[in-house]
This record gives sequence, C-alpha cells and structure tokens, in this order.
Amino acid sequence: MNLPNIDKVQGVIIRLRSNENSRESKNALIAMLEELLRKEEASIKKKHLSERYGLEMTTDTAEKVNVMCNLSEVVLEKGIEKGIEKGIEKGIDSTIENMLTSGSFTDEQICVATGKNLDYILEFKKKS
Repeated sequence: MNLPNIDKVQGVIIRLRSNENSRESKNALIAMLEELLRKEEASIKKKHLSERYGLEMTTDTAEKVNVMCNLSEVVLEKGIEKGIEKGIEKGIDSTIENMLTSGSFTDEQICVATGKNLDYILEFKKKS
C-alpha cells in the first residue's frame, strides 16, 4: 500500500446545524455527527445510532461513542468559558469607560479598581 501523504495533516470541515428542531439530514454522515453532538445522554445516542443508522454497538464502538460524547461536552464547556471571559472583559472595559467619563478617578485608581495595568488604561484612553 502506497501512502505518500501520510506525514501531512489532512482534514475536512463539516458544518453541522445547531437547530435541534431541524429535520434529519439526508447525508448519513452529517446526521450521525449531529446525533453524536446532540444534548442527550450517551445511552440514548448509542440507541439512536444503532437503530437509525445500523451502527453495531460493539464494546469498541460504544467506547468511541462515549469519547465523542465527552468531546462535545468539552467543546461546549470551553465555549462557555470563552464566553464568560469575553463578558468579564467587556464588563471591565465598561467600568473603565464609566470611570474615565466621570472624571472622578485617577488612572491609578482605575488600575486598582479593574485589576488592569497602567499601560492598558492608557491604551484604552487612546482608543476612546
């Protein structure tokens, strides 16, 4: 067997639909992936994959489904964490803007109140 591209990373991007009320995809691969990433218990996903798509649930396949289910949870958790971080940053920037607008606070006081360094505050003032 000749595998000339074995040392290269190759991938495929598949856009999955996020609407849980949408009809099942006509593409079996996409439908199965959407099933795997659905917000349901792993046991329900395994049952659907077996019944709807004829996937034989061997011990090995069941373990792989569990890994995929855990992966989707990790991706969701990371997305939530990232969203929280962005929200916190926006809140801090809003606080800085309000403190600067009031004219009642020194740059050093704003640094203490927001936990940002002086360079960040000075850069923020340039952008405003």
